[in-house]
Amino acid sequence: MKHYTLFLTYFLINNMKTLTRSQMHGYQATSVDKIKSTHKCALFQQCGLGKTVSALTAIADINPQRVLIVAPLRVAKTVWHNEALKWEHLQHLTFSICVGTPAQRLTALKSNAQIHVINIDCLSWLVKDSAVKPKYEMIVFDEFSLLKSHSSQRFKAAKALCKNIERVVGLTGSPAANSIHDLWSQLFLLDSGERLFKTVSAFRLQWFDVGYNQYTFKPKPAAMNEITAKIDDICLSMKADDYLDMPAIVHNEILVEMSLPAQEIYKEIRKELIVEVDKETIAVANAAVLVGKCIQIANGFLYDENKNTLVLHQAKGDALESIISETNSPILLFYTFKADLQTIKQRFPQVQTLQDNSEQKVKDWNEGKIPLLACHPASAGHGLNLQQGGNVIVWYGLTHSLELFEQANARIHRQGQTKTVIIHYILAENTIDSAVLAALRNKEKVQDAVFNSLK
Repeated sequence: MKHYTLFLTYFLINNMKTLTRSQMHGYQATSVDKIKSTHKCALFQQCGLGKTVSALTAIADINPQRVLIVAPLRVAKTVWHNEALKWEHLQHLTFSICVGTPAQRLTALKSNAQIHVINIDCLSWLVKDSAVKPKYEMIVFDEFSLLKSHSSQRFKAAKALCKNIERVVGLTGSPAANSIHDLWSQLFLLDSGERLFKTVSAFRLQWFDVGYNQYTFKPKPAAMNEITAKIDDICLSMKADDYLDMPAIVHNEILVEMSLPAQEIYKEIRKELIVEVDKETIAVANAAVLVGKCIQIANGFLYDENKNTLVLHQAKGDALESIISETNSPILLFYTFKADLQTIKQRFPQVQTLQDNSEQKVKDWNEGKIPLLACHPASAGHGLNLQQGGNVIVWYGLTHSLELFEQANARIHRQGQTKTVIIHYILAENTIDSAVLAALRNKEKVQDAVFNSLK
């Protein structure tokens, strides 16, 4: 890892044009000023607005002795360090990448580098199990919304870390991916409950109607305006459309018809919660499992009780073949299940993935050398700039997460893209697919309201 990092540093410094601080945009300077003037704040800014360089510039200006940056694994490994190398005024910053095995992480934590970067999934380890406990003056959470669950181990570890830290910064383009309910835990890490109450129960009591099952929380009519008004002083909100000359997006829904046997299986499992396929009995335990099974059938298969794949139809593969034949641009393809990827690989041998040698794959994609690149939104949703390689996205199967959905689409719909972005959604007719896409769009409306209220 050390030799690779040294080589990567040498390569980047000698093969790219260094940017100067004067080349930063005015809205990035505004972000820098917000971080410097507000010791605990959040930048709610959509992809492409340069949250990373803004945060690093603020760090360089403030010059704390030790900073912890918490980010998704892929972002932690490369994005922050590489971004600093692009800018003349940031190249003096030193980094220690605290990923890998526990032993590797411990060694990295002992480094005298000014900035430690750690994978968000290692937060609990850092707080509870790490033998090394560095003192940090500043913490930056990249993809702040990954801490939206107040009951998660991530949040509890972050809460412990933030307790005695002078400066805390949260960065996200999806502050309310599901609803404004997501805001409580993120704001708590900044002000310990000063603005949105010290407990999530009090927060809910004030601004939500609780469903009969105690698990659903519908915002009261005044909730959006009242909540955003209370947090406005420590949150800086920016939408990409307001600041960037972004290319247009064309959304194209492609309805496909499943085979008749697949349709019957779909109807039966919805009605009876049990179905027999190829002498395999597949039962559904609850509503969540039913949703998963319906999505599997829509995509063309079912997992049996032993995780074996039972193929049901090829409707989505047929649609993808038509898209490929009619498209004169490389295609970024998002899938849902491992079985989807297996099916895609069998039918389209030209497909490549990011699983092996991802750095080289990104380079090849951006040079137009990969005609079909398949990615899972959870692994390719953050930190990848793919706008140079193509302008076409295909959703073979959708994700439930608005955050992953937006981040995935933003891999090519971002600053630097010169063509209209075309996003194809392959949807199995009369299935849950259309409902999932509609739900994502409804969540998007809620999030847009948050951005607009904080502007």
